[in-house]
Amino acid sequence: MYYTPIHIKPFNKKIQYNDKLFFIGSCFSDEIARKLIDYKFAVISNPFGTLYNPISIYQSLQRITNQTHVTENDFFCEDDIYKSFHFHSKLADTNLNQLIEHANNIIANSYQFLKQASWIFITYGTSYVYIHKNTSDIVANCHKLPATTFEHRMLTAHEVNRAICSTIELLQHFNKNLSIVFTISPVRYLKYGSFENQVSKSLLFTSLYQAFQTYTSLLYFPAYEIFMDELRDYRYYATDMLHPSTDGIEHVWNKFKQYCIHENSYELLNKIHEIKQACLHKPMFPLSALYQKHAKSTLFKINQLELEYPFLNFNEEKNFLYEHLEKNNNNK
Repeated sequence: MYYTPIHIKPFNKKIQYNDKLFFIGSCFSDEIARKLIDYKFAVISNPFGTLYNPISIYQSLQRITNQTHVTENDFFCEDDIYKSFHFHSKLADTNLNQLIEHANNIIANSYQFLKQASWIFITYGTSYVYIHKNTSDIVANCHKLPATTFEHRMLTAHEVNRAICSTIELLQHFNKNLSIVFTISPVRYLKYGSFENQVSKSLLFTSLYQAFQTYTSLLYFPAYEIFMDELRDYRYYATDMLHPSTDGIEHVWNKFKQYCIHENSYELLNKIHEIKQACLHKPMFPLSALYQKHAKSTLFKINQLELEYPFLNFNEEKNFLYEHLEKNNNNK
């Protein structure tokens, strides 16, 4: 097998099941967070939606740590839908009052979670930003408004460095027990141009390197490097040839598990994996005695795990299995 193995520096501590993990940044951050959620870790990922540039990430964390609530002035209306340049389109609604309440609940919940969190993973995607011409504000989301609404430019090295350092100092002051882990997204933004994409990523790398010289407690996970070197093959990319494929994400997840999750969590993680696989099984004959036995056996394993580990939540899996058992009872 021909590939360039990436050396991953071991963390001085590792993730355990009693930890709370906060993820923020590009969509690659969501992929790893989704894996951890599947394995029943306590995770919040991108409460305001996907973010890409260092300034928007800093501003979002600042909003959470300061508990800066939103008002009607934070939203604009387009086609009867209220949206905000601070948030992803998943935080949009036709009812402004409900939207404000929902957004403020997210801020309050994120504040409490981050205050108790053991880990935060920050994934930077690009140094490019969109600036609203009327307000001169850097927006987190353009909501597909006309390009003429925004100025599009690359941040300077000073701006990137200042945003990263401000983020670190904000988090260290807010939660002294928080381990801060940085990653660079392997997703390439070729719409800017190949050369421009490389310059954009280089600014992120250079600024992170400088930050690591100043703040010695920081950690780094080489997601970008794994994709560029270990997975130097287009079978590890999605059909757009830019985003990671399922196989590519699985490879990085296995590296993440090996180097970032404590060994004493592996046994529980494997048991949860068995249950997840059992629930993914799509029977040809769901009303057959064989599948009913399979469903009851899986429910028994779930109940045993929940007794042993009360913090686990298998409601989704139990509802799925009970639904098939109920169908069987109704057909008798």
